[in-house]
Amino acid sequence: MALCAACGEVPAGWRDAGRTGSRQECLEHIERVWTDMRPRSLRRAGKEDPAHPTR
Repeated sequence: MALCAACGEVPAGWRDAGRTGSRQECLEHIERVWTDMRPRSLRRAGKEDPAHPTR
């Protein structure tokens, strides 16, 4: 996922998610739909370490 201006071409291999809004609205959408693909051990370690937060 990436946040970018509503103008311009979508890079090759990417697709438009059909979402527009303020930066905050877009970040909230990503938070709701993003799947964290890291191994569970890394996700858990991140929650315990404020220097490496996870969602």
